[in-house]
Amino acid sequence: MKLYCISFLLFIFVGCSSSPLILTPTQYTYSGKERTKQLDRENPQLEPLMILREIQHSFWGRKAIVRVQGWYSSSGLQARKLNRIQMIQEIEDDQLTLTCYVEPKGGFGKEGNLIYGYNYQQEIKIKIPVGIKQLHLKLIEHNLTQQEILSFKTTIPLTAKEVSKKG
Repeated sequence: MKLYCISFLLFIFVGCSSSPLILTPTQYTYSGKERTKQLDRENPQLEPLMILREIQHSFWGRKAIVRVQGWYSSSGLQARKLNRIQMIQEIEDDQLTLTCYVEPKGGFGKEGNLIYGYNYQQEIKIKIPVGIKQLHLKLIEHNLTQQEILSFKTTIPLTAKEVSKKG
């Protein structure tokens, strides 16, 4: 036992010590900045447009390819889906008027937490009769109260020079 006490005192005087354990508390201080979540849009909203992509010439006549695009809201308890995109053609003298109706319909249920609406795109092929010199494009959308809103309107001249350049 004497040997044990002497060896213990010897280690104390020699300075044999274990590595110290340092404890530092985690401290949070107010930095002055307000912490908020900011939602980034994954997909930008498409503007309501009707674009004449190209005019194709063939043995049977001219065909126009028109792109219809836009965005409709669908969020929270007002979940909506796109019912249909309807195209109506009207011919007056040498003018062709293309009116496109976009009708979303209400549905049951609700949308996810981060969904605010949907983009839509569709390409439509239209036969252009002989003698047409102007093309009028109209895009009419229905809103939540089923009122018609004229979203886009443009006029495109179809002259012989422009048709020969595109063909």
